[in-house]
Amino acid sequence: MLKFGRGSAFVRESIKDYYQFNPDTLMPLLMLALAAQGKLSIERDARQGINFASLDIDQVMDYEWVKLNPELKKELKELKADGAKKVTAVGIVPADLKDIYETFYKYDTVTVVQEYHHRRGILVQHSINAADEAAQRQYATLRLAGELSAAPQDWLQNQFLYIANDILVRSGIQPRRPRIRVAQALDSLLNYDGKGVVYNPFAGCALAAALVGGGKNLYVDGDTNDKLMAVARLLCYGAGQKDCHVEQHDSTRWREDFTPDYVLSTYLGYPGGVSAFDTCLAHCLKDSHFKGKFAGIAAPKDIFETQSPEMKEALARDWVDTIVLLPFGEVAVLIDASKPADRDNRVRFYNMTHPMLSRRPVHLVICEDIYADILNLDDVKNKDFLKSLVVPEIEQEEGCEIISLGEICEKMPRRTWSLARVREDDRVLARIDRNMPYDEWQQPWMQGVEKEEIVGLFAPAYKLDEDCLIVNRAGKLEPRLFNADLGTAFFQDGFAFRMSPDVDYDWLVHELCKPYVVRQLHPYGMDEMVPDYFTEDQVLALQLNRPVGALFDCDGEGIDSDGDKLPAGVVLRGEKTEYTIHRFLGHGYFGYTYSANSHNLATGEDKEVVLKEFYPYDYFHREGIKAVLDDPDSEGFKAENCGKFIEEAQIMHKLGMTPDSHIVPAYEQFHSDDTDTDYYVMPFYKDGSLDDLQDSGFNFSEDMLIQHVVIPMCKALNIAHKNKVLHLDIKPENILVDENGDAVLIDFGVAKQYDDDDRIINRVNMHSTSVFASPELSTSWGGMVRFGEQPDIYGLAATLYYLATDREEPHSVMDLSEQDKDLRECLDRYSFSKEFADAIVAGLQHSATSRPQDAQAFLNLFPGCEGMKL
Repeated sequence: MLKFGRGSAFVRESIKDYYQFNPDTLMPLLMLALAAQGKLSIERDARQGINFASLDIDQVMDYEWVKLNPELKKELKELKADGAKKVTAVGIVPADLKDIYETFYKYDTVTVVQEYHHRRGILVQHSINAADEAAQRQYATLRLAGELSAAPQDWLQNQFLYIANDILVRSGIQPRRPRIRVAQALDSLLNYDGKGVVYNPFAGCALAAALVGGGKNLYVDGDTNDKLMAVARLLCYGAGQKDCHVEQHDSTRWREDFTPDYVLSTYLGYPGGVSAFDTCLAHCLKDSHFKGKFAGIAAPKDIFETQSPEMKEALARDWVDTIVLLPFGEVAVLIDASKPADRDNRVRFYNMTHPMLSRRPVHLVICEDIYADILNLDDVKNKDFLKSLVVPEIEQEEGCEIISLGEICEKMPRRTWSLARVREDDRVLARIDRNMPYDEWQQPWMQGVEKEEIVGLFAPAYKLDEDCLIVNRAGKLEPRLFNADLGTAFFQDGFAFRMSPDVDYDWLVHELCKPYVVRQLHPYGMDEMVPDYFTEDQVLALQLNRPVGALFDCDGEGIDSDGDKLPAGVVLRGEKTEYTIHRFLGHGYFGYTYSANSHNLATGEDKEVVLKEFYPYDYFHREGIKAVLDDPDSEGFKAENCGKFIEEAQIMHKLGMTPDSHIVPAYEQFHSDDTDTDYYVMPFYKDGSLDDLQDSGFNFSEDMLIQHVVIPMCKALNIAHKNKVLHLDIKPENILVDENGDAVLIDFGVAKQYDDDDRIINRVNMHSTSVFASPELSTSWGGMVRFGEQPDIYGLAATLYYLATDREEPHSVMDLSEQDKDLRECLDRYSFSKEFADAIVAGLQHSATSRPQDAQAFLNLFPGCEGMKL
């Protein structure tokens, strides 16, 4: 038999390959469900069951795709030598599921091919030979069935809904939506104990019903869409649910034959003009016998900007227990008619758009009150209060002024143009392809705007004959710039605004792509199923931070923002990579930092990076783009400090490339002949630093700090200290947030290296007046000639205290004194535990020898980390 069963990665790879040859079909879901129940196999001589795919060995041996696969060719030869003529995927389908096979077969062979692909024009042919093409499709099906049937059955049952979700996404049966995370959210909210009737009146997202379970106590209603009903039944079967009542029933007509103990609504729609959430809630409120729970999905605007009569009544009865803003633009709400007494007049609120929560498993967040804001019921009744939780006021950044986009752009009036009025040479349509997201790291004016000739011009449309800013009408805010020097055009499906002649285009486009600007139009995250539409006036009302005058460093000394920085568009050449400067990010005493586009000359890969330039601005000036010493006699200064700059890059490369180090790596260090100075390259983190997060108004809970800051930072210090490196400048702005929501350490500019005898290699002093610096670093001579890990422990403890208490200034504590009293009282006021406070106070001891002696000892002081090993 053909060899399959090489692990989970091959199961997922076989699903991917299947959909290359059989796009948008549903049969893999049935094969998966049968495999999870031990009813799918690969046979050479199938005598019973349903044939999902069959490969004629003699027929396929001469096909090119078989010849190019030596392993497959060898296996087929062995089978033939053993007397086999065919290899077949066989499923034993229970009698009560036979109609599901027939529904899927009709959908896959008729609806998909004749309607969907004909309409969309995307049916892919991989061969000009029809038999060859059919055989490839059969083999893709056979391979998928083989991997599924060979996978351990207990693993398949455990992973069933996750794999099923992947199949549903690839099948295109419904609009794209993170169904499995919706299901996990509702399952966590309901907390079903296996007792009582569960009612799912809208079966559009049947993953949740299958995940919650209920068996014979589960009642699921569906509409007349046969394939959706078949999916709902099959998900329950594959998940091991027995005797579920999954039936076609008008979802708007509530079942009258029982009173459910749990109600589940996953449908984000408006049947009859009323949201599915409100429809279900209304029935719960009307039923005098309902004493159970209702978990439903709603649109954010329905909860945060308007309150339906049903929601107001639920609030009046104190039935609203929990509201969860999910990170993909939906809201999960738990209604509990028998709300626990300890939550009377209280509502739990989880904001999962927070960068440190959005990537965590939903159920791990919702099951813990430590992640929740506990709101007063009277406040929640005010819908403006709820909105204020997720739409913070725009904060004015240092060196900037707050202006609206309308102050620098003018609305272009919409006009109706007929082809009769358009010159032949001007019959061009400019449009945005939403499948090609705007790349803010590239500079060309027309980037992301396509121009093509038109045969018909639909009204309304813009006539573009001057410089314009163009944005989408729906989806993400992705601004494009249109240059009128390139010709006249027409534009549709969005908004075009006249650009004032004195606008800094580079600044404007980059600012419009920032999260705080986008959140003004999408305050609740992007709805992946229904794109949010907005008006021209909403776009023009966007509040922006426009830089004025000078940019400032941390000491308040200004530098000319238009003077020494490299302009956007400058290209620097590394060993195998080109870097195109996008914009100036900031500076320290010895270096400027830029965002840039990295283009790998060997692979063609493009990615966003941060570029750090050696440029001590007190000693350098620009001649063109070249970095030139103000005093030619300062070559010794340049050589010494450039050496330290390169050393910093080497430290970050060595430490950052260590697995799970939580230290930002330096990818490459190079010298540019064009600028006559040195650079190193780091990854770009879009969520910014811990200081930026605190600026955004989010509160750090104890568990959040432990899981996402304490543990990763102790890992980072452990790696650095094992390599005899002290960071010596740990503070919130030197800790970024990575794509997993975890802290990562940057800026080793003042770090010191030590030899195996703990003697300093780099003897440059580090004197600091920072509130995060340990007392031994505040001396005039800088301290730390001998290696000791305690200054970094102090810096991390000070940072954690600052974050936990919303910017309360930390201070050192003398051993056996009461100087820690205010620290402990403040942490208690912000609801941090005594154990957490004990750890912070231990790290802030004035005497280095009184602090935890290494990162491992410091980590083990925190609650839940007592036995954790680094």
